[in-house]
Amino acid sequence: MILMKIAIVTPSYYPIVGGTESAVQSLASELNERGVHADVITFNMDKKWEPVCRWKIEKTNGFNIIRTPALNSPRLSFRYKINPLEKLFLLNVIPQPSIIRILQNYSIIHFHDEVDLSFPLFSYFVRKPKILHFHSLGYTWGFYKKNALCKSLLRGLFQYYICNSNESLRLLLDLGIDKEKISVIPNSVNLEKFSTRTYMNHLHEPEKDLVFNHNTKKIVFVSRLSNEKLIAITSTIKAVPKIVQKIPNAQIILVGGGPCFDYINTLAERINKQLARKAVVVMDEIKDARGERIAKIMNLADVVIGIGRVALEGMALGKPVIIAGSTLGTLGGNFGGIVTEENVTQLEDFNFSGRNSSEKTTHNRIAKAVIELLSDETYRQSIGEFGRRFVEKEHDIQKIAEEIEAIYNTILKEDKKARM
Repeated sequence: MILMKIAIVTPSYYPIVGGTESAVQSLASELNERGVHADVITFNMDKKWEPVCRWKIEKTNGFNIIRTPALNSPRLSFRYKINPLEKLFLLNVIPQPSIIRILQNYSIIHFHDEVDLSFPLFSYFVRKPKILHFHSLGYTWGFYKKNALCKSLLRGLFQYYICNSNESLRLLLDLGIDKEKISVIPNSVNLEKFSTRTYMNHLHEPEKDLVFNHNTKKIVFVSRLSNEKLIAITSTIKAVPKIVQKIPNAQIILVGGGPCFDYINTLAERINKQLARKAVVVMDEIKDARGERIAKIMNLADVVIGIGRVALEGMALGKPVIIAGSTLGTLGGNFGGIVTEENVTQLEDFNFSGRNSSEKTTHNRIAKAVIELLSDETYRQSIGEFGRRFVEKEHDIQKIAEEIEAIYNTILKEDKKARM
């Protein structure tokens, strides 16, 4: 085995919560447990794209988190604030140049998430092997396709690429990336954290009411409450009156902060007033560096609704999962329905986004799927047990980390050979 030191570089990290942040935390923790020195390097931000101009270094979950200072890239203030560097280079913030010196200390630089190229651009002169790990290609592909400059940077800044689905592989080939430089490695789940043995403790408000209310059938939807997710979120809330007609004790629990939180909360209050009870609970973003509280809240569910990583986490918890995507974005997802043994391979090819489906997400489709699951406990349990087995086989973080470590070793061997 080659001795290595890995920089896992991500534009955002906890306290910002999302799929990429969870993936980075899980990978860094597992690599260090395997004996691979991996640090997380990120921008020092308390709020996405609002950087702080100071260094901060901390250690948690067994690895270092190096938060680098940065400045907002300049914006033109006319009627709307326009960021020309973002439009041209996907440069949302400007890192301090000293990041170059920091990155020189690592064997491989593993960049995560193509939504921002600030770190890759500023590390251009760091002569280390560079990997770009795609997490959002369903949304960013259209931008790269139209922006010849960014597409050229995509092909020129990195030596290797990792994507999470066969759909993403096809999109990368369409952008002109060499197939020999791409590995398809699916999203991973920490099966110890997301386990059927995961229970709530040290309760917070409004969690107490959820835990001790055993009389409700709980449908949990975890998502960032933003415009690109809005169709699925509002459809789920609007499905509640129809669901409670068949399942009177049903309750939707929405977990996630974001710019649409107030709008979603108002819509939920309207439904609750209509039904004269709290049938919809909206919880703000969970500030949890280890991601454990999300797992515990999801484990309260009888049914989980979500896409991507949330779908996998629900399956890992042994819960039946409904894929409900939103059509916004270049390749926005549709309604994938209940994840079953018959459709799981096709859903996985599209990263559990619903993009394989021609059916739009509507409140009627969500209601029908939820009622089908909540009306049949035996069916619901069998679907949940299948999901857990599938994730154990295909998406265990231990397996995924092993595959990524193998890529690191191959890259370092090739880099050593090229330098001889």
